[in-house]
Amino acid sequence: MSNQESELNENLATPLPRPKRWRWIFLCLCFFICGLFLGPILAKEIIGHRGHPDLEERTKRVVEHMRSELNLTDEQTQKVYTISKERFSELEGTMRKNFDRMNSEIRSVLTAEQIVKYDEWMKNKLERFPGPPK
Repeated sequence: MSNQESELNENLATPLPRPKRWRWIFLCLCFFICGLFLGPILAKEIIGHRGHPDLEERTKRVVEHMRSELNLTDEQTQKVYTISKERFSELEGTMRKNFDRMNSEIRSVLTAEQIVKYDEWMKNKLERFPGPPK
């Protein structure tokens, strides 16, 4: 065998170096950290759109939908906007009053210990699922 052939056989016979274990650990750790930071951001972005929009945003969305579906004129759009804004405002006020009334009626039935637990439960619930703006 010639020198060249023996070198070629040596190169083919030598196995490729295995990737270091720390590289895999580092790569997994990077993916984990990215997921840790991106997960809540994406979840908030996705779920946040299903939350309660403020009065102005809700009114605009409804009026724009009605304008496109019913071919409203500019004058009609303005009138529908004014009516919708007033009614949504009244509806939020009514809902808030009903919720407060229900809350006080429930609290009147509970014991002191239960009231503390109930208040904590409601606080956690409202943090996760905020109701309409006040």
